[in-house]
Amino acid sequence: MKNFYKTCAITLMLLFFSSRNCVGAIVASGDLDGKIRIWDTETRHCNAELEVGEAEHAVVSLAFSSNGKELASLFRDGKIKIWKTESGVWDDAAPVFEQVAFNEEVSSGAFNYDLTKLAVGLSWDIKIIDIKKGGSVEELRAGSGEIHVSLSRDWKIMASSSEDGPLIKIWNVEEGVCVKNLEEGFRVQEVILSLDGKRLASVGDYGEVKIRDVKTGDCIVELAREGSFVGSPDFNQDGTKLVVPSGYSKKVEVWDVETGKLVKKLEGHKKEVFIAVFNSDGTRLASGDGDGVIKVWKTVDGTWGDAKLFATLTGHARGISAVAFSPVDDSETEIRKEAEQERIKFLLERMEGIPGKSIITTPGARKPVAVPRFLK
Repeated sequence: MKNFYKTCAITLMLLFFSSRNCVGAIVASGDLDGKIRIWDTETRHCNAELEVGEAEHAVVSLAFSSNGKELASLFRDGKIKIWKTESGVWDDAAPVFEQVAFNEEVSSGAFNYDLTKLAVGLSWDIKIIDIKKGGSVEELRAGSGEIHVSLSRDWKIMASSSEDGPLIKIWNVEEGVCVKNLEEGFRVQEVILSLDGKRLASVGDYGEVKIRDVKTGDCIVELAREGSFVGSPDFNQDGTKLVVPSGYSKKVEVWDVETGKLVKKLEGHKKEVFIAVFNSDGTRLASGDGDGVIKVWKTVDGTWGDAKLFATLTGHARGISAVAFSPVDDSETEIRKEAEQERIKFLLERMEGIPGKSIITTPGARKPVAVPRFLK
């Protein structure tokens, strides 16, 4: 009986440590009322609701810094606001930058990895904001109607589309020049670049989704979708999968970019779904719906064929307009893996009756972990 209790306790502790060492556990969400919440997806708890002021407009874009300690937001009315946390769990979040950059409505926006620059799609123009220099602006003429923008991770390549036509522009960001025009057979509502800038997905008025090679401009595949409307899609970290929120059908689709085949259709939302994003290692994705509900989905084998619902986050009063995962850098991930391996080794030794220490101190552990009395 004693061995049975030991086994149960060890199992519970392993589950606990595994959940604590999850990559991309923190999610930020913004809604149509301009409210922003920070969530711990492991506990399903809202760690913070950030103060954004009164009478705010919809959140257009959210982005974490590469170390996960800052969060930038862009609002429909042209306001930019950045918060910072010292604890990493965001219960101590404080604003560090705020500016109303435009006097017109914003269509789209994309921050760079360290939140020092921002590309904004407006009507007719794209504006590049240098936040470090106090918000200096570079203007690029991009078309007519609402402009949508997407950038590669290194911020060297930008794609843009205007809602009034089939034209997509590819830009050299450093030089501020258009280097290629691509024309689709449909009116383009939105574009998204893969992180490496090698692939481009375009979304049409009637649910069309086409994926192109950016360098050659050639079409890789056009997805054989059903349904007449698509929200904002997203590539995973290596550009091999594309998540497509299918709007009024209330489903989230995961597609294989190479084959053009539907890998998984995720069901569970009760309202229309217009936003979906992958986390930094491509093992989770978050989708937001018109009821203000965020669902987090998880894959174990990385193919997304095995994907299941992991968490449901509720608290927003209006529909979700932006979602972002906090990244975890590789060094922190390795430290956490080493710490977990040390804990597992110790617990297995205890189970086999090999003497062990009553306090575990491991690399990356914030404080010693005490072993329960009945394991001693």
